[in-house]
Amino acid sequence: PDVARDIAKRWSEGAPDPLRDRLRQSAESAGLQITDIRSITITATSLAPGSLAYDQLRAIRRWLVVDRPQLRATRFDKWRRSLDPRAAEHHFEMLLRRQICILR
Repeated sequence: PDVARDIAKRWSEGAPDPLRDRLRQSAESAGLQITDIRSITITATSLAPGSLAYDQLRAIRRWLVVDRPQLRATRFDKWRRSLDPRAAEHHFEMLLRRQICILR
């Protein structure tokens, strides 16, 4: 649990400051307006190669270990391997929150 908390903390530190403001600024710079913006939650329950959770964990590892070295690869990999038995027993769930924008 300590490793998971540490990973989540380090991953969330990379999130853009007010995301909605940045989305609005990007839309405006492209000459568009946001007509609707919503937060959605996607549930991922599989760690099979090619699954959403598998790909997301690979991206998190790349960011934390390679792009912005904040964590040792062995620490992340050990934690990541600990998820496999849980997923095999259907006790794994990852929630991904995304911002969806409708532009015009």
